Amino acid sequence: MKDQILEQLNWCGCGNPDDALEYLRQILQLFKDKDKYDEVCELIHLKDQPGLGYMILYYLDSIELTEHGGSVGGCWLSEKGETFLEDITSHQATQKNDFWDAVADCLKQFHGIKKPHAIKKVEELRTRLVKAMTAEEREIVFHDEPFSIACGIAKKELDIGKHRTEYNKILDKIKWVSK
Repeated sequence: MKDQILEQLNWCGCGNPDDALEYLRQILQLFKDKDKYDEVCELIHLKDQPGLGYMILYYLDSIELTEHGGSVGGCWLSEKGETFLEDITSHQATQKNDFWDAVADCLKQFHGIKKPHAIKKVEELRTRLVKAMTAEEREIVFHDEPFSIACGIAKKELDIGKHRTEYNKILDKIKWVSK
């Protein structure tokens, strides 16, 4: 799914496409929510850096995620843009679930915790994070390694280097790139 999304955007995939996709998702979501013009302008820096803001608007128009009448500055989400927003949102949800599945797999593989109990521990952590952090703050968790999160849950730090081969097999299942 991610490759299809990147292809639609004509992006190569190097660098940090996940953060770029999240930024794009936020922009498209504001267009979808309507009456969020000021928030769109702030997010794309239309007023303080108009060149950047208009470049983003022209790009979105050129790949038909938005459409406009008299001025690109007054654009709205196209049907293609709405479908694309759904695709990005669905892809991100799948990635997050895969991430947490990898944490549970690490608890099982490296800490000897049976899978049902590992899943329960992961769900408990996710619940605590929801209560303690905003959605934006929770995104930081996904910049860590599932291995490290599992070690934190198990309260036992392990050397990732000693388990690299087995850990890579877990990551391969979810197509996750270790940092």
